[in-house]
Amino acid sequence: MVLRERFVQQGDFLFRWRSFVPLVLAPILILTVSDDAWPMGDALEDWVEAACVFISLAGLAIRADAIGYAAPRSSGGNTKRQRADTLNTTGLYSVVRHPLYVGNALIWLGLILFNHTIWVIAFVCLFFAIYYERIMAAEERFLESRFGDVFRQWVDRVPAVVPDIRLWVPPDRRFDWRVVIRRDYGAAFSVVAIFTVLEVGGDWLEEGSLDVDPLWLAFFLLATGLYVVARVVKKRTRLLRSPSTR
Repeated sequence: MVLRERFVQQGDFLFRWRSFVPLVLAPILILTVSDDAWPMGDALEDWVEAACVFISLAGLAIRADAIGYAAPRSSGGNTKRQRADTLNTTGLYSVVRHPLYVGNALIWLGLILFNHTIWVIAFVCLFFAIYYERIMAAEERFLESRFGDVFRQWVDRVPAVVPDIRLWVPPDRRFDWRVVIRRDYGAAFSVVAIFTVLEVGGDWLEEGSLDVDPLWLAFFLLATGLYVVARVVKKRTRLLRSPSTR
C-alpha cells in the first residue's frame, strides 16, 4: 500500500475516535507531574504557570473562533464522520487549513509545559505529530474528492498548520456562540480540571500536603459552575439550538 494511502486509512480510523484518543494522555500528564523546581527558579513559577494556562486558553479561543464561524455541515462542523456541504475558506480557514488542530495543539502545549517533565513533553509532541498528520491526510483526501479544483486552489494558497496572517479574509458568516457552547463546553471544563489536578498534584509531591491555592480553587469552581449550567441548558432547553443543525 502506498504510504499516503496508509496514512489516509489510519486517519479515517483515528478521525472517528478523535474526541477520545487524546484523553488517554490525561492520566499520563497527571501521573507524571514533576515535583522538580522550574529551571528559572521559584520566583518565576507563578508567571510560567500563568503562561501555560494562557497558551491553553488561546487554543480554546482558536477552536471557538473556528467552530463559531464555520458553515453548518462543513469541514469545520464534522465530529463523527467525514462530511462537508461547504468548504470553509474565510476567517481562520483563510490563514490556515486546520485551525481546530492548531487550537488543540496549543491546548496540549500548555498542559505539557505545565507538567514540565521532559520525556512527557517529547512524547506528547511526537504523539500529536503522528496523530494529526494522519487525520489531516484523511480529511484532505475527502475534501479533495468533494470539492476538486476549489479545494486544490485553497491548498495551494493556504498553509496546513502554520498560519499566514497576510492571507486573512474576513468571515462570510456571523459568529454562532450557541454552536461553540454546545460543542466545546466539555472541552473547556476538561482543560481547567486537568490544570487543577496538575497544580494540586505537583504541590502535593513537593510539599507533602494538599494545600490548594485559593485562586486555583476559584478557577476550578467557576469552570465547574459554567459546565453545569451549559450542560443543563443544552439538555433541558432549546436555547443552544441553531437554525441549522451541525
